[in-house]
Amino acid sequence: MLRNLAHWQPAAISAVCGCVISAALIVAMLFDSWPAARFAPAPGRALTLVLAALVAVALNRALAAYADGVHWTRATPDDWITTAALSFIGAGIILHVGIGLRWPFAQKTEENS
Repeated sequence: MLRNLAHWQPAAISAVCGCVISAALIVAMLFDSWPAARFAPAPGRALTLVLAALVAVALNRALAAYADGVHWTRATPDDWITTAALSFIGAGIILHVGIGLRWPFAQKTEENS
């Protein structure tokens, strides 16, 4: 749809989708849907979606600002944005939360003792 209707190139679509995936990981996994978790389910989900969209835009613009300032010989800025969002940011969040905050690395609390 983005390619045919919006006339986006595949690399740009990949970059945007990579930022959306990383933003969803940041909001839902890293911050555990905070502050949306404090609301009722429907408003909380809506707030989570809005926060993820805002983070995705900020992430895309920040990565694009860096990528546009670099001279690329083989890759394009959109290729780098996709790689940075999915491989570096996304994998880092998954490793941090999925492994680093789980047993045996999790700090012991009084409930865990």
